[in-house]
Amino acid sequence: IDAIIRLRDQFTPTLRRARDELNRLSATNAKASRSITGVGDSINAVSEKLAPLAIGITGAVGGAVLAFSDLDDAARKVQTRLDESDWNKMPQIKQQAMELSLHYKQSAQDIYAIQENIASAGFSAAQVLDTTEGILRGVDASGAQAETVANAVTTALIAFKLNAKDTNMIVDQLVMASNASKSSVDELGECFKYCAGTAANLHMSLSETNAALAIMANNGADGTTAGTNLDALLGKLTDAKVKASLEDMGIQVADAQGNFIGLIKVIGQLDQKFKGMGDVEKQGKLRMLF
Repeated sequence: IDAIIRLRDQFTPTLRRARDELNRLSATNAKASRSITGVGDSINAVSEKLAPLAIGITGAVGGAVLAFSDLDDAARKVQTRLDESDWNKMPQIKQQAMELSLHYKQSAQDIYAIQENIASAGFSAAQVLDTTEGILRGVDASGAQAETVANAVTTALIAFKLNAKDTNMIVDQLVMASNASKSSVDELGECFKYCAGTAANLHMSLSETNAALAIMANNGADGTTAGTNLDALLGKLTDAKVKASLEDMGIQVADAQGNFIGLIKVIGQLDQKFKGMGDVEKQGKLRMLF
């Protein structure tokens, strides 16, 4: 994949505003204290003047405490999904959530939710740390739902036996397949749930699977239908009767060791056999086979 996805660094507005507001109120409070000493106003008079400000300070600090409480809850959810032996990695996971929230559109709380999703799929803390940023890249580049991208990545990692460090490659392929088809990254991500396992078991590569989904989407398979259609097609191609019928036509489905040769090679052979046939004859043959 030659395309390079460029992302703009964006600071998290909520955390920025909370920090700036606390700093401002702290400075205002200090200034008010100096004013009390310098002017010598009575305590009662100054209290009356500062009452509205005090209420504002209390509200701002209370909101900040609530926000950090929510973050702590989100972090604990990640921890509960991890193996206990990985709990010592929580400081790194927390640091990653805070740092990435300064560079991507998602808040720290959103990032914790992504980390929780990854951990829920049975991944270790090290794998959570290796996959999170790649998922954020995909979300920012495509506008897809974070949960969908996270599910697609974890499904691909497990099904195709890839390494967590391959996350960027998985996300890039999803985005490129979406750009080349009528499907969104959300739809392609959903498709993975239905066909990734079968495709991987037949030794298809991730890129071949994405290409097949893109082609199906461009030929009328809307949304997740492409995933179920691909799964059904692969099931048919490995069915003993269909395999025998294809071999009678001179189309090879498996190699000498009995392994599936791949969808692209099978379709290439079918294309050669169907050359010169009219649409009606071609559709008839396909219906007989599948």
